Amino acid sequence: MRRFSFLVALLAALSFASSAAASPLIVVWGRGWGHGIGMSQWGAFGLASGFKVDHPYTHEEILGHYYTGTTVTTRPTSSVGILLASGRASVRIGSANAFKVGAKTHAAGDPLVTPTATGRIRVEGLAGTFVSPLTFAPGSSVLELGSSRYRGKLVVSVAGGRLKVVNRVNIEGYLKGVVPRESPSSWPLEALKAQAVAARSYALTSGGKCGGFLCPDTRDQVYGGFDGEAASTNTAVDQTAGEVVDFGGAVAQTFFSSSSGGQTATPKDGFGPSAGDVPYLQSVADPADLNGSNPNRFWKHIYTAGAFARALGTGTPRDVTVTRNPSGRAGTVNVVTAGGTVGRTGFTVRSSLGLRSTRFWVIVTNVTPTPTRSACKKSVAINVLANGVANATLQQKAVTGGSWTAIPLTRVDATHMRASRRPCVSMDYRLVTAYATGPRVHHPVFPNIAFNATQSATFLRGAVNPLLPGNGVSVQRRTSSGWKTVATTTIRADGMFRANFNVVAGDYRARVVPPASTGLVPGYSPILHVVTG
Repeated sequence: MRRFSFLVALLAALSFASSAAASPLIVVWGRGWGHGIGMSQWGAFGLASGFKVDHPYTHEEILGHYYTGTTVTTRPTSSVGILLASGRASVRIGSANAFKVGAKTHAAGDPLVTPTATGRIRVEGLAGTFVSPLTFAPGSSVLELGSSRYRGKLVVSVAGGRLKVVNRVNIEGYLKGVVPRESPSSWPLEALKAQAVAARSYALTSGGKCGGFLCPDTRDQVYGGFDGEAASTNTAVDQTAGEVVDFGGAVAQTFFSSSSGGQTATPKDGFGPSAGDVPYLQSVADPADLNGSNPNRFWKHIYTAGAFARALGTGTPRDVTVTRNPSGRAGTVNVVTAGGTVGRTGFTVRSSLGLRSTRFWVIVTNVTPTPTRSACKKSVAINVLANGVANATLQQKAVTGGSWTAIPLTRVDATHMRASRRPCVSMDYRLVTAYATGPRVHHPVFPNIAFNATQSATFLRGAVNPLLPGNGVSVQRRTSSGWKTVATTTIRADGMFRANFNVVAGDYRARVVPPASTGLVPGYSPILHVVTG
């Protein structure tokens, strides 16, 4: 007579591969746009509008707020040069009325200007050629370069067989083309006057980043010429004629940017460690910058862990921390990966991600069920990472339908929380913060299948939870070529099943494939080990 003992293994074998836990969701949010040094243009708007201050600020008060220890004084006006074109094979320069080309008069029009092989300049409509540089002076109408008009003179020179055009103009005329391009002409007059004085001071101290001339773009100041002017900004320039920001008897270099994000930056924190310390360019609180009209008072970008890693050239992040510099900007961003922690400067991260400023913060969230799948009514720990955000809500939703509902969380430490569940249907989980809703994390649940402790040589029996009456059960035995079905049966109304067959020594398991409508996935019982003895 055969004698059997039946041992139930503690680990369940599943019919599907392990699903990986969701990777972190990374939210980079920030404030401001630009380097943040000196005057914030949106902050000037806020101060002139009386936002977060006890009265609307004058332009002198605005400038004194941003440039520490300075005063506004008046200096004689001068002319400046702006590089409008370089490396051109030809240009067209003209005017609506007669104008001067050197000592000659040219009729109204837009003659073609070209270099000669000998480095001289030819002007269509005038005999002979001219020595380089050649000055074009306006008559009763402003000059035109192509389709754009400019106050002052245009000076054309030949360099390397190509033409260069410089606009030589009184600084007040230059500012009339700058201020409306740097600040909207609809802004309060005192904000526009602050912009005019800051732009004048910068022009006098810049030195010109385009070969000794001012650049007509953000390398220096955006310059639109005569066609960019507006009545309100011309008034701001006229009413501040000659005014500059003075520090210790010298004109201050008045850096400015679109938005400080609520705190201005020192040169080191705005440009980099190589920038020197400037007494009047200190970091100051700037709440007026966060006025409701400022589109840069808040912005955010959302990344998958993979996209974030590719952009920064790191391994897949498990977490991210940020150290802040004295100006409240991101100094170092530490990306925690499986291979260790990788540091990137705030400047590098801004460039790599295309952020508006270095005044940003990083939020990392992740939801990880443990185990990644479970049997019906078995305990599941939902582990939550929420770094960089104060409040987070864990939600669940059954795959069979219904709405998302909140789950209570228990705080583990400053960045981790946990919830405990005993689901009997496959679930989706997600983490919701004020900044983003995380991805669904799917947690499969399978029937809890168990063999009874008492068995027979002629049958194996067990139970299934939930009951699933009428559902099929396959009893399988491990063979050298894998698991082979040796008997089938159905689940009774009480959840029990019995499979009749000739039981021999070996490893057995029961497999149940529930209907999709139950929200359960196929599952196996723990392994039953049958031995003779």
